[in-house]
Amino acid sequence: MSSNEGFEVNSTELGKEEFNLRKMGEIIGLLSSDYLADRLPKFALAPAGEPARWQFNAIEADLEDQYRYARQHSIDLGERIGRTKHGYDVAESAAAKRVLAAVADAREPDYSRESTLSVWNRAHYGTGFTAVGAGLLLGMASSTEDAIDAHNARQSDKMAKWYEDTSRPRPSTTYASHVSDLSKRTQRELMLGKRLSWSLIVAGLVWETMVIPSDRDIFDAQLKWLNLQDRTGDLFGHSAGKVREAIAAAWEEGLASDSSDARLVAYMAAGAQLANRVRRLSKALRETIEELQKIHAYALGFSAFSLGLLVAVYFAGPANPAMQAFRERIGSKWATMIIAAVQLAPAAYFLGLTMHRFETANDSMKIGGRTIDGFKPLY
Repeated sequence: MSSNEGFEVNSTELGKEEFNLRKMGEIIGLLSSDYLADRLPKFALAPAGEPARWQFNAIEADLEDQYRYARQHSIDLGERIGRTKHGYDVAESAAAKRVLAAVADAREPDYSRESTLSVWNRAHYGTGFTAVGAGLLLGMASSTEDAIDAHNARQSDKMAKWYEDTSRPRPSTTYASHVSDLSKRTQRELMLGKRLSWSLIVAGLVWETMVIPSDRDIFDAQLKWLNLQDRTGDLFGHSAGKVREAIAAAWEEGLASDSSDARLVAYMAAGAQLANRVRRLSKALRETIEELQKIHAYALGFSAFSLGLLVAVYFAGPANPAMQAFRERIGSKWATMIIAAVQLAPAAYFLGLTMHRFETANDSMKIGGRTIDGFKPLY
């Protein structure tokens, strides 16, 4: 490749006001191969959450196609448009230049608008009386708590490195997901509870559909989408407002339908829609995990209280028939809550809120009366 094309194969950094289309195409290709190769694995959102996982992975597969098409358009348009040595002056008309200026401004992220995941630690879902009762029943050691602390530390270290690598300001709270831990702790408490109440046997089996195998899968997915959101925003803008206004104004002014500037503006419109989809999908996943953590935290809180009460009643009269009947009453109420939560989650949460969030993240974008569906395949 000649030196005056302004493109270096090994360079994956783009200047704020740089619009070297060939270089943008290569970066887009790297993003696709680095971040869109893996999908959420089976049961990542629990067996009850499989419909949501299917929906999420389907949208992710569609976005993978979008990145492939975006790369095609970048390289094709770069070959059509004459570039200067540094790849800055790709537009000729004032309207198209204003579009590029708006994109350049939008490449500066507005960190003040960002929110972080809710933080759930042991203080939120208790280890006191329940842990004492569990220890009395099964001699459970502190290894579980040590494993939780080690898991949280690994996640915090990984997120800290991401903030350092991307130069993004780190929030005051720790970004971590404990959904799997919450679900498994409820599972363990049900296993202990059914030793004291027959009413909990079925509830324990039903709860298995809500157990999430690993926090690692969820955490990695969130981290991946934060990275993809950040890098795509560096190309097409971290916010779409001013970019949409500039594109709408350019179309209203009128551009020759087959001109390079018209193609360039259409390319930036599709890019803005792609960046917006990635932001919305990243947010949808984040909010889904936040809601999922709340559901499991409530379930664990109720389970902790119920197990503690069962243990207290057991030691108050292990062989007392009245106390045995009282334990079954406690177990029955606990089982009712667990079964209700399991029934509610797939119907009202996973199939409703989750899939609705994922579907709306896939919506088109309206710019100047036109519907932007993204990049179309060139070949």
